[in-house]
Amino acid sequence: PQGTPGYVDPEYYQCYQLTDKSDVYSFGVVLVELISSLRAVDFNRNGSDVNLSYMVFRLDRWEPCKNTRTYC
Repeated sequence: PQGTPGYVDPEYYQCYQLTDKSDVYSFGVVLVELISSLRAVDFNRNGSDVNLSYMVFRLDRWEPCKNTRTYC
């Protein structure tokens, strides 16, 4: 296997082949790191949030709570 944990796209683990899409995915992880000031992999975060990309995918599904300005 190749690549650095936290930067390798999920499809790589299915076929063990890096593609141009893998590079785009990794670049996206770097951008999120820069914007959020969070590391790609941080074992001090809870559960599925250890991997920054999984955390972002989960946040993408958040919906605004009724009558508030927060997300749940």
